[in-house]
Amino acid sequence: MTQAHPKSSEAFFYLGITEVGLGNLPGAENALRQSLLLNPRSINTLYNLGVVLLDEKKPAEAVGLLEEASKLAIPEPALSVNLVRAYLALGRNEDAFRVAESASKRDPNSVALQVELGKCLLAHGGANRAAAYLEKANSLAPLQPEIVLPLAEAYFQQHNLGLARDVLEQIAPKAQDIAEYHYMLAKSSFLSGQKESTLQQMASALRIKPEDPVYLLTLGRYYQKYGDQKSALSFMYQAEKIAPDLAEVPYSIAVTYFILDDYDTATKFLQRAVKLDAGFDRAIFLLGSIKSSQGEDARGEALLSEAVTMKPTNPFYLTTYGIFLVSQNRVSEALDLFHRALDVFPNYALPHYQIGRAQARLGQPADARVELEKAISLQPDLHEAWYHLAQTYRKLGMKEKADEALAIFKTYDAAEGTERQEMLKEAGRAIQASP
Repeated sequence: MTQAHPKSSEAFFYLGITEVGLGNLPGAENALRQSLLLNPRSINTLYNLGVVLLDEKKPAEAVGLLEEASKLAIPEPALSVNLVRAYLALGRNEDAFRVAESASKRDPNSVALQVELGKCLLAHGGANRAAAYLEKANSLAPLQPEIVLPLAEAYFQQHNLGLARDVLEQIAPKAQDIAEYHYMLAKSSFLSGQKESTLQQMASALRIKPEDPVYLLTLGRYYQKYGDQKSALSFMYQAEKIAPDLAEVPYSIAVTYFILDDYDTATKFLQRAVKLDAGFDRAIFLLGSIKSSQGEDARGEALLSEAVTMKPTNPFYLTTYGIFLVSQNRVSEALDLFHRALDVFPNYALPHYQIGRAQARLGQPADARVELEKAISLQPDLHEAWYHLAQTYRKLGMKEKADEALAIFKTYDAAEGTERQEMLKEAGRAIQASP
């Protein structure tokens, strides 16, 4: 058609839409760009090319097209939603919130719009705003599973287990044959500490969708959390066969091998995860922790630094990188990272312990005592802190307290760990907090 009409914007437009239907995004992009050259003010072309670029993970190229389309006419709901997607992908959250609010006010009774805005914000960590849009949708069309399920997820992300459980119970009569409903119930049970119910609900989800890689992976992760690594690997390998390009799968397999102290196999799967997703910060962090602990200092530091750059407020990444720097005698750099971790998470025991240990090294026993006592008050079973507190008390001439602290340390039947051992231990804490 484009050969017969080489100057027809419409011909290139329909070719682009056909390529979208065939799943050929690069072909769609090329055709829509040709269409736009011939008709630069076509709202449909601007919009569809913007959406294709978003789906190709090119938000910086998409956003200008979507903005231009929104200037040419009052934006349709779909245009507003995709402009919100673009802004969120670029970290322009305030712009995203502004467009979402404007769209919602323009079409306040559109259930579909409220749901799409809620889902879009939820996918980018905006649980509070997402919940507001989804609650509005739920008030317009009460107790519809397609609304309540993402609403429950928003409540989970808000750490409001009670509300999540309540709304899930309300749709129980309508949702027994919906796999995602059982998946969400499993999450509720897991967060409530109910192991059997967690596994039963995930089994129900898989009976409905037996080859869903996300459900297989999730069940594997639950077994991983419950200490059954054999079952965990069984379900994760099934997920890998179905979805070999899903980076979360090799990462989760790596976590199980990490837990089993098989660091070489863990490394192999982490490298696979990073190859699939170069921006996978958790995989990069864990790989850096392993490399550093194995004496590959340059590679390990590069990976840990990359993880911190990606997530500069992650207290676990900051602390682990700081521990590495201590092992390199770069104490002042390490202290900066520990303090940054505490700015985010003031009640995190390990940075207090590491600061106290560093201050002791620097000949500041009085300051070290304050930090070590703080670490122990937050985590009494942090046995390494008891050891260093005993040494600090001794330097301060507090023999009786030193003997008491050392006696407590000895009850843990543990020796003082090296920095490299502590890096692995902290990496383990990090993946337990955010698997």
